[in-house]
Amino acid sequence: MIPRKEVVGRLLEAGYHFHERGKRVEIYRQQGTSQRVSVTLRDKLDVREAGIVLAQAGLTDAQIDKFLKACLKD
Repeated sequence: MIPRKEVVGRLLEAGYHFHERGKRVEIYRQQGTSQRVSVTLRDKLDVREAGIVLAQAGLTDAQIDKFLKACLKD
């Protein structure tokens, strides 16, 4: 399980910012584009789910693997 705050932090590093909050998700939007990514409000995300969110944000497979390994190491 990956802490939600870690995934959100990685999105912020990738140029996304908080856009709006729904009933069960927060939506982050990339500055200067209309690209949006939703992150569930649960405290921890499944590894697969975290990878999908980061892939939708445009991170490469290598970047995602490095991030997930670093999170799982802690």
